[in-house]
Amino acid sequence: MLDHYREELTGFYEALRRQQYLYFSGQKDRFELEPIFDRYSDLFREDTIQELKRLLDQTPQHFQTQREGIRRLIACAEEHFLQRSVVELTEQIAEREGRAVIGVDGREVPFHRVTELLANEPDAARRRHINEQRLRIIRQNLELHEERIRRMHQGSRLLGYDNYWSMVENWPGSALRRTTDEFGDFLHRTEDLYFRHLERELADSLFLAVDEADRADVERFLQLHEYADLFPADGVISAYRETLREMHIDLDKQSNIDIDDVQRPRKSPRAFCAPIKVPEEIKLSISPRGGVVDYETMLHEGGHAQHYAWTSPALPVEFKLAGDAAVTEGYAFLFQYLILDPLWLDELLRFPGSQSLVTSLWLRKLFYLRRYVAKLTCERQLHTTEDSSSSGLQYARALTEATGFRHTSDEFLHDLDDRVYTARYLRGWLFEVQLREFLRTRFGKRWWKSKKAAHLLIDLWNTGERYPVDELATLADLGTLSVEPLIHEFTNALS
Repeated sequence: MLDHYREELTGFYEALRRQQYLYFSGQKDRFELEPIFDRYSDLFREDTIQELKRLLDQTPQHFQTQREGIRRLIACAEEHFLQRSVVELTEQIAEREGRAVIGVDGREVPFHRVTELLANEPDAARRRHINEQRLRIIRQNLELHEERIRRMHQGSRLLGYDNYWSMVENWPGSALRRTTDEFGDFLHRTEDLYFRHLERELADSLFLAVDEADRADVERFLQLHEYADLFPADGVISAYRETLREMHIDLDKQSNIDIDDVQRPRKSPRAFCAPIKVPEEIKLSISPRGGVVDYETMLHEGGHAQHYAWTSPALPVEFKLAGDAAVTEGYAFLFQYLILDPLWLDELLRFPGSQSLVTSLWLRKLFYLRRYVAKLTCERQLHTTEDSSSSGLQYARALTEATGFRHTSDEFLHDLDDRVYTARYLRGWLFEVQLREFLRTRFGKRWWKSKKAAHLLIDLWNTGERYPVDELATLADLGTLSVEPLIHEFTNALS
């Protein structure tokens, strides 16, 4: 049964990821998920899940790898059992957002380009006007989001769980309770540091006081326009290519990685990685516009691409694509935060004396951490109480307090990722800090120029998603993952 199941699951992932890539890269007008779920429906039926559970019970305890693989397959089947129940809603939301436009200066701007508009708009009043139109579109889809999450919650109970949160907590590597506990006082411990720097940055770059800052200002804050000339659009891909070359990895010889930088009207402006067949076919979609966020996103998605491209083809599908996503997020963050390294900025981007930029980037990293810690608290309430209204109000309050930018409840469900992916990001951040410090200690401050460091990373990438992130950290001699190194870094960088 397992061999056939794995073969079919591999086909499902390939079809699903290809559909996602084609739609979000602007090559398809329709987001057609339902035919894929219909074709592979046998994989995610309730009786199939029960059969996998019986198989787990029959597998001897000392067959640890096989048991772990079956647990991954059970989690995958449960996740997609729920996804199948909401597939038409997922399609409707994506297609509505794909067709939606807002009016700006007499022209129509696609909804997916609105964040780009906000990032480039210097006038605060105009940003608020643009953002209100963005929120109007989000509100139009609110009922679809509410019905979608209601069905997901109902589905988790059908599978025998108390609620959606407890279902995800049961999945291998989720570590929801541990993550919630570890980040429990993170906001308090970083609050003074964050707001001291935020107050100065908002005044200097956006001419706003903290109590005036709004969700409409976030993209402009993140974009760091005063440094725009250092991050031209035509340098985005070359910065990634040159970084790999320094690591003795030749991107041009990686035939399994296809960088799609073709401009299309419906293409998502944000870079993304689509591991269609691992490791044989990895798509990296990008629409270069320039700016620091473009470079960060390219490096991040490029980190995903390297991980999947070097994954061993001998691994079964559950250890390639159905593992702990905190692992691949950690590798993505490792590449992304090269932009915080003054040596990398000097030697790769030819920007010496970058301390003021680096300090600003550290503040923005802390913004993201505080935002995701606050989000996790709200998601826990939503998935345990199933009350989207009160959870939305908590979202508005918690994100406003955590980030200093006034949020509303309107975009809570729009901002929600399935399977509590927020926790995977947070554990990925923990992994990245300790992996980077390990590389610096072993190979020096310019570890990204070391062939031996690259070989070590390739050895890790080769394991795919075989190990949950905490286990991988132990096996790689990084130590037990902890929030302390993260807080220590912020304290050093921003004090």
